[in-house]
Amino acid sequence: MKNIIYTVIFIVLGTLSSFAQVNAYKYVIVPNEFEFLREADQYQLNSLTKFLFEKYGFTAFLEGEQLPLELAGNRCKALTAFVKNESGIFSTKFYVGLKDCNNKEIFISKEGTSRTKEYKVAYHEALRDAFQSVAALNYSYNNSEALKSTDSTSKKEDIAVVEVVAVPAAINRKDERITGNKSMKQPSEDRVDAKISGNLSFEMKGNTFILKRSDNGYKFFQNGMTEPFAALIASNKENSFIYSSVTNQGMAYFNKDGDLLIEILDRATNSINTLVYKLKN
Repeated sequence: MKNIIYTVIFIVLGTLSSFAQVNAYKYVIVPNEFEFLREADQYQLNSLTKFLFEKYGFTAFLEGEQLPLELAGNRCKALTAFVKNESGIFSTKFYVGLKDCNNKEIFISKEGTSRTKEYKVAYHEALRDAFQSVAALNYSYNNSEALKSTDSTSKKEDIAVVEVVAVPAAINRKDERITGNKSMKQPSEDRVDAKISGNLSFEMKGNTFILKRSDNGYKFFQNGMTEPFAALIASNKENSFIYSSVTNQGMAYFNKDGDLLIEILDRATNSINTLVYKLKN
């Protein structure tokens, strides 16, 4: 009898622990394709997963969607969803789970089942059944728990904040906008690192742009505008930033002349477009 009581206590305590851990996260990222599928969003299973997480209170994104700045700069602020397929001959069996950025599993649902023969219908039924465990969480984002989680994660990640120095621009250097099939560059000897004191001004296509320091990197303004159109978020690579705007995401860095280079992936052509903002004297 005591063993049964202890078992129940451990299960309850474990469940409460999962509640607290899940509530510490505001965002869930859903992969475009689960391991057991043959293509992205097959049977609309990934889209349905995102929809169901949103239904139960989470802010969910499919992998590759535009992310909020705070999440784009630190993916450890989100949990990653996964679905396990343990189907048999006569029934479809799914489990829904959540992992943190260290690949630690912090939640797994009960088994969701369906005996329907048609794949799409069976997958949707089993997934919705598994999500009953997510519903039972009564999820509510807890900012105080999130702060604890962030503190713990930051110690593990040891994310570096990069500072950059303004370097005089080369004389008679031509303005340029580079496009083409190029891979994302890695930090190299032609990039600079150090400290900005004050704001930096850049020019491209006759327009002036201002770079201003922010808490997690820099904000990018077009001259005369009061709101930034993009942000440069410090990454853990020296002199390399995550570039995030309303319409695009990519990488940014400074070359040896102090010019700002922004590399954006063109998904339509699968090529890298590089924008060059010339440092003004």
